[in-house]
Amino acid sequence: MFLLIVFWILGAVLTALGIALDMHRMRVNSVGISLVGWLLATACLWPAAAVAYMWLRPAVRRRLINAVWRYVGDATQPMPLRRARLLTLWRSGLIGSSIFSACLKELGEGRTAFQP
Repeated sequence: MFLLIVFWILGAVLTALGIALDMHRMRVNSVGISLVGWLLATACLWPAAAVAYMWLRPAVRRRLINAVWRYVGDATQPMPLRRARLLTLWRSGLIGSSIFSACLKELGEGRTAFQP
């Protein structure tokens, strides 16, 4: 029984740490619920919290990329201006490196992932 409790606590701590690091990398305050909510959810039911987070994460990532494209602009804006806006968002810490690289890749291919 003691080993089961240790396993549960270790799993909850590692899951909470993974969620916190992922939210920090994406530079988001909430993925469905706030970070504190995720910490409480992992303390109670960490396997279900991990599944729920992984289920919600792609939608948040898509919404974040769409928000970046709304700020950066579409094909009517000149490419250097769009690239400068994207760099400004990244340098100011408003978007994480994974979102920046995904948008930069789309920008380099000459298309945007903006979906209204």
